[in-house]
Amino acid sequence: MPSVQVLLTRLDPDVPVPGYARPGDAGADLVTTSDVELAPGERAVVG
Repeated sequence: MPSVQVLLTRLDPDVPVPGYARPGDAGADLVTTSDVELAPGERAVVG
């Protein structure tokens, strides 16, 4: 599988960078300091 580089700016050093929970996962898990819960396929602007 080819790798992809994603540039990001850390606004809070205490929040982990995006990462994969398990090998082979299709998408990375994102972390925010806002209290947000998304259903499958749902989108939201957080910030």
